[in-house]
Amino acid sequence: MRGEEGDLSMLKATDLTSPLRESLEWINTFAMGAHDPWWIVFSGAAHLVGAWPATPADVDLMMSVRDANAFANATGSLPFTGPPPSGSFRSKVFMRFEQSPIPVEVMADFEVHTEDGWTQGIPETCISCAGVFVPSIADQIRIYRLLNRSKDKAIIEALAKRLTR
Repeated sequence: MRGEEGDLSMLKATDLTSPLRESLEWINTFAMGAHDPWWIVFSGAAHLVGAWPATPADVDLMMSVRDANAFANATGSLPFTGPPPSGSFRSKVFMRFEQSPIPVEVMADFEVHTEDGWTQGIPETCISCAGVFVPSIADQIRIYRLLNRSKDKAIIEALAKRLTR
């Protein structure tokens, strides 16, 4: 599950803006003791693999329910625990932490509603990038396509372009 994606040049922690680098370090402080795989996902992951130029407005962290609860306990702070599930995706746990320079949103057991019903939107791959874990580019594309949102078309195209480099 954890591995490298060829010789794809990923961003290094030193290549990141200070707020993003500090936010990833904050996540690492509390996530490295996790029992199960965890990933930075969505625009943060696309940015870390060099496909999306914009620094994310928040960092999305996907992990198991037990690790999400342990993460919350380890931070020693009470997260915001809304919003209710949308009609197109949901997670058993959703928390937003604003203690890092860029807010961190933690999701556990993420599911996407497709024409076939609810399906897991959890990454199937894991690569190390800038000191954290992200899904492979192909896996990121797969998850975005599951979401089937028009607002994600540009990021899917950017990821696909990065995949073919």
